Amino acid sequence: MLLIERREIYSIEGDSMLPALKDGERVLVDENAVFGIGDIVIAQHPFKSDVVMAKRITSIDVNGKYFLVGDNSGESGDSRTFGPVPIDYIQGKVTSRFE
Repeated sequence: MLLIERREIYSIEGDSMLPALKDGERVLVDENAVFGIGDIVIAQHPFKSDVVMAKRITSIDVNGKYFLVGDNSGESGDSRTFGPVPIDYIQGKVTSRFE
């Protein structure tokens, strides 16, 4: 059995995930990781194709869509505005961070 891990580095922009992630910090994202409630993920914005965002999964609805919320609610555009997103919009789970 051959196991291939795919990981990408992303840079955090903005303050929506403070205090967990800060502006300018880089994160390692596992594109094959299993993720669930409480995990921070990188996701495509559902209405802005050029925007990729880091958010925390707070719930999964009966249709399997993910509710994504920023930890810093006053600075976050998230599922409270645009609704839950399908799994296809999630690019991977944040597994580590570094400056």
